[in-house]
Amino acid sequence: MSGNSAVIGAWKNDDQGAETGSAYIFDLSTGLEQHKLIASDASGSDYFGRSIAADGNLAIIGAPLAGVGGIAYIYELDTGIERSMLIPSDTSSSDWFSHSVAIDGLFSIAGAQFDNDLGDHSGSAYLFNIELCDADINGDGQLNFFDVSAFLSAFGAQDPIADFTNDGAFNFFDVSAFLSAFNAGCP
Repeated sequence: MSGNSAVIGAWKNDDQGAETGSAYIFDLSTGLEQHKLIASDASGSDYFGRSIAADGNLAIIGAPLAGVGGIAYIYELDTGIERSMLIPSDTSSSDWFSHSVAIDGLFSIAGAQFDNDLGDHSGSAYLFNIELCDADINGDGQLNFFDVSAFLSAFGAQDPIADFTNDGAFNFFDVSAFLSAFNAGCP
């Protein structure tokens, strides 16, 4: 839980394939579901939602069987938007990276329960500095044409991710704010 939000994992949810997993954000004051979260690269047996932590307006959600050795995902609590994927540089199959996760401000830590760097299943923990980049609309860590295309699609669909001025209106000011963020680059 963080503030007025609770994030609950359903790691055996089958919406995107057997045991892909999902997570839900609930408003604690009303008890109503605000967002259902599914990883952007979801596939069967990811166990997305196996571990969850939240702080401020961010949540980290572990999927220990996603990708090669596990992936952790960062989401905004108020919008339900996936902001980034955390993958260790030395991941290998069956590490179970993100089996456990924690977040504090813009720092997160994720455990790799079965990492073998120091012997059979010795385990590891990875610390990440989460640097959010608003212009990286598709969350792939790169600013390019695909982000511009994703912004234009979201803008046309009036998706909240394209409301760069956070005023509820979709107009020139959002386009201008996106272009400014895009030209400034990402950390």
